[in-house]
Amino acid sequence: MDVPPLLECSKNEVVSIILSNCLTFLPFLPYRLLETFLKIVTSTSVGRQLHQRILHFGKVIKECKSKDTISLEVKNLVSAIVFDLLIGWLITFTFLHSNVPMLLFDLSLQQTSNLVSNLQKLIHWLMGAPAGFKLNIPLNSALGHFFLYHIYLWEAYMAVVLPVFTFILKMSVVIGVLGVTFVLCLLSDLIALATIHIYCFYGYAARLYGYQFIALSSLWRLFRGKKWNPLRQRVDSYTYNIHQLFLGTLIFTVLLFLLPTVVIYYVVFTCLRIMVLVIQRILLKIIQAINVNPLYCAFSRIFRSSEVAGDVYFSVLSTKGTLTFSMEVTQVSFQTVIKETLPKLNNTEEYLTWKDFLSSILIGKIIYPL
Repeated sequence: MDVPPLLECSKNEVVSIILSNCLTFLPFLPYRLLETFLKIVTSTSVGRQLHQRILHFGKVIKECKSKDTISLEVKNLVSAIVFDLLIGWLITFTFLHSNVPMLLFDLSLQQTSNLVSNLQKLIHWLMGAPAGFKLNIPLNSALGHFFLYHIYLWEAYMAVVLPVFTFILKMSVVIGVLGVTFVLCLLSDLIALATIHIYCFYGYAARLYGYQFIALSSLWRLFRGKKWNPLRQRVDSYTYNIHQLFLGTLIFTVLLFLLPTVVIYYVVFTCLRIMVLVIQRILLKIIQAINVNPLYCAFSRIFRSSEVAGDVYFSVLSTKGTLTFSMEVTQVSFQTVIKETLPKLNNTEEYLTWKDFLSSILIGKIIYPL
């Protein structure tokens, strides 16, 4: 069964597509339990990669059973899986014969402690006069102590999940047997787990800035004699009395003067959040490149295999006596071969366009994976 592009489907359709593919492999589980299980598993990078690998194996098995000849796309898919496994086994062999996991564990602990100290220094700097900005002292102090308190909570959280990190690090040696993509997925999940405090800080600042932005936008319509009509979903004219204008002016003035303090925290934590998302996005691109790398077609094109042959051209060599032709088989361009035979990825994540990304930053909407 051909899988339609998941980015064009609704959430219910996406779940149905995933279930229809996985019921082949897990027929003994009830539908509700399987749906919950898939939602939990695909919420992590390792789970999504495992689901992707299961779908790829299912496609290869179906192709082998239904057709006499295997398509170039499936051959590319098999070569990509073999390449992934070989690199993963090499990494596993290196880890088993060296002390790399413990070195990485010590390095991650050191970098985590450095991140905590740098965040504390950053918040103390924001609580002063960052870059010469004169911020609202009571609000600045409240926000600074609020984020410092969450750093202390995060330190306690790290002390609790430290055994989990140790277990995951030991599992990284075993998971490398499944391929290097699983190691990279595990690294992406560890980054998400280790930077959850940055996500929380960004979420708090984004919500505060977003609510303040909405309030200021609504109060700005008050000065223009406008009001949002939720029934007709439009802005209509409205006449306010003196008490409403006075109260609106007072609230607008307070929110406007508190806005620079909120914006400073929002901009700083948004930049930190974007840095984490960029790192995870780079890892995702590497994983996708390994999942669909066209090794088979590349080597076939280099060695001029008949599988990637193009058109046949005849040229006349001689017309005297016997008519003589010369036949030449041309090769399809490398770009065309890659484009036509590249394996498909069943990606369930929706990514923001640059327009949506910039508008989300402007209005304080929380940014999910890029």
